Amino acid sequence: ALVMIQWLILISSLLVFMLGSYVFLFQYHERLGRYFGLFCFLTSVWIFVSFLFRLDTDNLFLLRLTYVLGIWIPSLGYLWISTLVGKQIRITTLLIFGIFALVFCIIAISSDKLISSIDEVYVLGYKGENGFLFYPYLLYLVMYTIYLLYLLIRAYFYFSGIKKEQIRYIL
Repeated sequence: ALVMIQWLILISSLLVFMLGSYVFLFQYHERLGRYFGLFCFLTSVWIFVSFLFRLDTDNLFLLRLTYVLGIWIPSLGYLWISTLVGKQIRITTLLIFGIFALVFCIIAISSDKLISSIDEVYVLGYKGENGFLFYPYLLYLVMYTIYLLYLLIRAYFYFSGIKKEQIRYIL
């Protein structure tokens, strides 16, 4: 089962990368295409690092790197979703979220305050020692994701036609 999951993770990474590359290259002239392409690229790298971690399960650095990459995905999601729904991108919002992401990024890669150790790796997770900042990190990601879902749901009820269908596919 673990080998099958590893292949699925690798294939997912490649598919997301190809989708993002296609959109980025062929819709580069539009902000929406650029933001979506960057979002897909980062997501594919994050998935690929997760794949590498499954190959080398004792590598704490790779696990921490997944947390470093994962913290930036919502920020690119904010750019992409805000552009999609026609919401003005507020630099202050982006800076606030960016500062939190940068702090968590530095903490995740350089210390054991987020992830301390790996005890056992399962098919879709691991058992290990979390640092005391793990739950604030998790709360940050959950709150950011809820905010992005809020933007999408609000836009879904506001728009009609093709834009509404696009948002429905995302949701």
